Amino acid sequence: TATATGLVGGDSLTLIVMTDAQMNAGSYTATVAATSVTGNYVLAADATVEFTIARKTVSVAWGTTAFTYNGSAQVPTATATGLVGGDSLTLTVTGAKKDVGTYTATVEAASVTGNYVLAADATVEFTIAPKSIGVEWTNTAFTYDGTAHKPTATATGLEEGDSLTLTVTGAETDANAEGETYTATVKAFEQGNYKLESTSTRTFTIARRGLDVAEVAEAVYGDLQVSGTLVTGTHTAFVAYNDEEIELIVNVKEAALSRAAAEYLDAGEYEVTIALANENGNFSLNGATLNVETQKMEVQRTLDVAPKTVTVGYTPSSPVYDAKGISITLDKFEGMLIEGDDPAVNIYINDAPYTGKVVLDAGEYTVRYESADPNYAFTPVSATFTIAPKSVTPNFDLNTGTGSQQITGGGKLEIEEGEETDIVAAIDNFMQSSGVSEEEMSIAVSGDLKLEDMATWAPGTYTVKVTLSGNHSGSMQFTVEVSEKIELPPPVAPELPETPVEAGSGNDWVLPLVIAIVALIDLALLVAIGVAAKKRA
Repeated sequence: TATATGLVGGDSLTLIVMTDAQMNAGSYTATVAATSVTGNYVLAADATVEFTIARKTVSVAWGTTAFTYNGSAQVPTATATGLVGGDSLTLTVTGAKKDVGTYTATVEAASVTGNYVLAADATVEFTIAPKSIGVEWTNTAFTYDGTAHKPTATATGLEEGDSLTLTVTGAETDANAEGETYTATVKAFEQGNYKLESTSTRTFTIARRGLDVAEVAEAVYGDLQVSGTLVTGTHTAFVAYNDEEIELIVNVKEAALSRAAAEYLDAGEYEVTIALANENGNFSLNGATLNVETQKMEVQRTLDVAPKTVTVGYTPSSPVYDAKGISITLDKFEGMLIEGDDPAVNIYINDAPYTGKVVLDAGEYTVRYESADPNYAFTPVSATFTIAPKSVTPNFDLNTGTGSQQITGGGKLEIEEGEETDIVAAIDNFMQSSGVSEEEMSIAVSGDLKLEDMATWAPGTYTVKVTLSGNHSGSMQFTVEVSEKIELPPPVAPELPETPVEAGSGNDWVLPLVIAIVALIDLALLVAIGVAAKKRA
């Protein structure tokens, strides 16, 4: 505003400032133009004056200064107070932070421009607190494996890109006892930009490891020693885990032993019951069922105890036919029997039971032997052997020194001076004395002649060959020289007296009787020759 000075008396003069009013802070010039003065007064020249509008000093109001970690930079907001009318003023705040901590936020005075000014930098302290997280539990069921186990705890509510490892306590190694559980814990904590406000816990279990009990399928007599009903020995009834000692109770139900004070389980099939000695340990039996009597989890198996195999050999007493019989000797078991055992053996020759020395014809035979003791089996179970024919060399001498046999009347052979015999009878007698049966002899004569027809042979020299077969082998050959046939007179019947001899003449009947006897002898000889001939045919 402008006021005139130097007025007279009580005059007044209104001066008009020609310059426009200003609103914003700054320096301006106000002017009263000389030409604007009228009436009794005049300005020698324009009157001017410098004037300023200063910036208004404002204060800062701070927004919230307590933050929670959110993965991004944070800083309090600053608002100018004392602004005029509808003015607005944006304040620039520095000092934004991301991680948990206590910090200072600042609005610098020099940063304020325009119509307003801060008397000095405006500051305020602010905090970023840890973010609360949750815990998610996984892997709460384990199986015993000899190492320590605990569940897995994972933090939930983390900001994207962040990771956090939670410390879990309460690891356990052994399997849970019946009805028991273990507890794993993550304690309350503040760590970095996160915190767990209250301790988190979770129960977990370690199951007993199930053992597969091997099929107790095969054993051999002599493997399993018996003490009561407990089976011990080299037979493994189970598969151990990581070489840990796992005590099993293995019982054979009612193991009937065939011999008094027997030490080994007999060959046969048995029902086997297998149970863990410690039911509350780290192991269980797969497929087990509860025995209501023993209250143990048991597995049933079938045990086959096979006979012990031993090697048997045999030796025939003779490989050649023997009319007195042949025996079979067994060579058995050399060091292969359980001490104290002597199993009986059944022997068969061509499926016929062998009980002692037996006459066997020449030929091939099968000897089979089987154990009469179920705890032993023999190998091989059969074999073959051959009985060869017995060699017989016919060596009787029919020669009289001339190298041939002289056949006389009636087909008789003179073998010694004054003695005669039938040649067929001579051969038969020798062969039978050597054990050769008629069926094993064949006699051939040169010229397609038959030996039994020798009495009708024409005079001449003939070859006779005897060949053996069947249980005997060998042959002989000799020549026979036939001379002129001598006809024998027919037998004469004795003439008996027509009237009885008087009593007292004791010699009257002797001569007729002698004649009759001679005739009968001749007849008997002829019949014998005929019978022998028929026999040869």
